[in-house]
Formats: sequence, C-alpha cells, structure tokens
Amino acid sequence: MPDYTIRHGHTDDLQVIRTIERHAGQRLGQALINAVSEWARQQGISALTLTTFGEVPWNAPYYKTLGFKAIPVTNETAGLRRIREEERKHGLDTWPRLYMRKDL
Repeated sequence: MPDYTIRHGHTDDLQVIRTIERHAGQRLGQALINAVSEWARQQGISALTLTTFGEVPWNAPYYKTLGFKAIPVTNETAGLRRIREEERKHGLDTWPRLYMRKDL
C-alpha cells in the first residue's frame, strides 16, 4: 500500500487517487482512502495530506466529505513545501493548488 505515498515524518501524502471512469460512482476512491487511512493509523501515522487542483469543482468538496480540511499556506509543513516545489518543477503550479490534511 505505501507505494503511492511519500513519508513526511508522522504524516503521509497521498500522491495519486484515480478511479477509471467506467467504475465511477462505486465509491472505490473512498474505499481506497479509507484503507490507506486504516493502514496509516496502524503504522502510527497521525495524518494524511494531499494536494489537489483548487478550482476543480468536485475535487476539494469530495475530499472534504472524506474528512480532509484545507491547509492555509501559512500552516504548510516543510514536507508540504517540498511537495509544492516538486509540483512546480513538473509544471503543476500553473493552476491553483490546494493542500489538504486529514487527521487520523
């Protein structure tokens, strides 16, 4: 399971969660995030973080239903700043990014 996360101290960052279109609406993404959350709790990890496109109308609201909350830029950790820099290197900063956290 941890092959799609990056370890940052006592939090893990979800890198990519996607559902193939023909499987949309079956709550597979929710089941996957729930499984990762449970695995992380068992590992002693206190929170999950993720980044998403802030202006896509379904992304942040969906993650909010799963318990994630927006992280103000002023509260970003060193780990999230490293992720922001990596995203910038890959051109992902051309669209507004939102950083979110789910306490476990």
